[in-house]
Amino acid sequence: MLALAITGCAENAVRLDHAHAVSEKADLTSRQLRDYYADVEARRRETAAIVVASEPSCPPAARLRVQMPRQEAAAGTPLAPFCYGREGPRLGYDTYLLDLGPTPQTAREARAALVTAVVDYGVALAKIVADPNADVEGELARFAERADRVGSFVGLVAGKDVPSLGDAIDSGKGKAIRDLAVFAEKLAHEARQVADVRAIVAAEGVNVDNALALILTDIEVRRPNETASLQLDQAAALRNAYLRERERMSFSERRQLMRMILDTEADGAVQAQQEAALARAVQETQEAQLALRQALLDSRHWSKEMRDKAAAENLDRLTRALGLIAGLGRAFI
Repeated sequence: MLALAITGCAENAVRLDHAHAVSEKADLTSRQLRDYYADVEARRRETAAIVVASEPSCPPAARLRVQMPRQEAAAGTPLAPFCYGREGPRLGYDTYLLDLGPTPQTAREARAALVTAVVDYGVALAKIVADPNADVEGELARFAERADRVGSFVGLVAGKDVPSLGDAIDSGKGKAIRDLAVFAEKLAHEARQVADVRAIVAAEGVNVDNALALILTDIEVRRPNETASLQLDQAAALRNAYLRERERMSFSERRQLMRMILDTEADGAVQAQQEAALARAVQETQEAQLALRQALLDSRHWSKEMRDKAAAENLDRLTRALGLIAGLGRAFI
C-alpha cells in the first residue's frame, strides 16, 4: 500500500509539473505574440513610408486615394499618378481608399490575450480530468484575468453593455468577448467546487468556442486580406518608382531599389506562412479545449488510465499550439 501511495504521488507530481510547464509557456508565448504584432505594426509603418515616399503624387497622409489601371498600359503610355486629388481619377482606372494607419491596439492585444487565456482554461480542465480534487484556482484566476483583459481591450466590462466597441470589433464580436469574460469570472468564483465548475462548463463552455471562432475568422479572413493588400500596394509603389526614375538613377541606386522590390515580395510569402501557423495554433487550442470539456463531463466514469491519457494528450496539444505561436517571431531573425 505504501508503495502504491508513493507511486501515485509521483504520478501526480509529473502531471502537475506538466500542467505547470504549459502555464509558464503560455506566459512566455503571450509576450512573444505581443512582440510579433508589434513587428507587424512596424512593417506596416515602413510600408506607409515607402508608398508615400515613392510616389510624389501622394500627400504625407495615412489615408490615400489611389488609382490603378484596369489593364496594362500600352508601351510609351504614361501612367497616371498613383494618388489623385480633386481632379479625380483618370479614365480606365479603378480607385481605392488606401489606409496605411496603424492597426488599433485593441485588436492586436486582444488576439494575444485570448489565445493564452484559453490555454489557462485548458490547463485547468486537464488537471481536473486527471485528478477531480486538483487545485485549479490559479489557472482559473488567470483565465478570468486574461479574459477580462481581452474585454478591456475592446471597450467591454464583464456583465455590462458598452455601446461603442471601437473600429476593430463590431457589436456581434463584442458579445462573444463579453460572454467569455462572464463565463471565466463564474469559473474563477467557483474554482474550489469541482461539481460547480463541471456544471458551468457544461452549460456555458460554448462561449470559449465562440471566442476562438472569432479570432480564427480574424486570422484567416480579415488579417490576410489586409496584409496581402499592403504587400501589393508596397510592391506596386516600388515598381512604379523604378519605372519612373530608372533612367535618372545610377546602377547602384537601381540595384538597391530592385532589392527592395524582391524583399517586399519575399516578405509577403513569409507573412502568409505566419498567418497559416497562427491559424493552426488556434485550431489546436480549439480542439484541445473541446476534447477536455467533453472529458471533464464524461471522466467521472473513466478509469484512472483513461483520465491521465486524456489530460496528457490535450496538454500536449496546448503545448504544440503555444510552440506554433512562439515560432512566429523566428521568421524575422
